[in-house]
Amino acid sequence: MAAQGQCVITELPGATVAELEALAEALSKDHGMPNGIITQVAGKSADGIITVVTFWESAEASNQFLKDRLQPAMQQHGMKGKVSVLEVFRHYQRG
Repeated sequence: MAAQGQCVITELPGATVAELEALAEALSKDHGMPNGIITQVAGKSADGIITVVTFWESAEASNQFLKDRLQPAMQQHGMKGKVSVLEVFRHYQRG
């Protein structure tokens, strides 16, 4: 079965909503929306861990963003997270 894009799940234990918003602002400030992004959602679990789920058109777009923009920005903002990458083989969308 061919991959239908990539899903990146980033868990940010210890981060606050304000810190995530500052990171998002820094990431979009100079470059706008990254090429290849389909959609992104962010939420906070009952135990306070912020998780960001991003769907990408391709592994190449995702990997480039992670390497060139996200990882340096997270380091600059003193954020550490766990990143999991899934190759998407099924995607449903209402509409």
